[in-house]
Amino acid sequence: MTITLEKYKGTLEDWLNIKPPSKRAYVEEWHEEIKSQYENNINGGGDLFAGILYGLFSDGELVGRLRINNFHSCPQWVEVLNVTVKEELKGNGLGIEMMNLLFKEVKEVHKKEILVLTTSRAKGFYEKLGMTSLGEIQTTKENKLKDESFMYINLNKGK
Repeated sequence: MTITLEKYKGTLEDWLNIKPPSKRAYVEEWHEEIKSQYENNINGGGDLFAGILYGLFSDGELVGRLRINNFHSCPQWVEVLNVTVKEELKGNGLGIEMMNLLFKEVKEVHKKEILVLTTSRAKGFYEKLGMTSLGEIQTTKENKLKDESFMYINLNKGK
């Protein structure tokens, strides 16, 4: 089995169809930003400043996805969003592998730090990657109070 993480160039619908496990409405919240990043990927752009959509492929099949944005005020930081793998493949280590491939790619473009805002339910996943919590916040999504965590890793310090 060959696993690769690539700048995504398939259809936007296929990328969006790999849904996160929660009921959060990523499509509605981020639709315009995701569409812009997708068009940037297809048109040959996609530097870290514009954001990039990635697909995780297993033997050529799209099995996971994520996207990254650069923090303009902190050029050494990258924000990771919308991390998920196909529901039927969860628990097989693909999410960990996808993030480790991303860590390698981020280091190659001389970025040093990664930040993820995640739900409390997914916090353990990021801790397995060596990320630490910078703090907890409460947000309101769909009129419900949610506990979320900022997870962080400095890639120069290792895991």
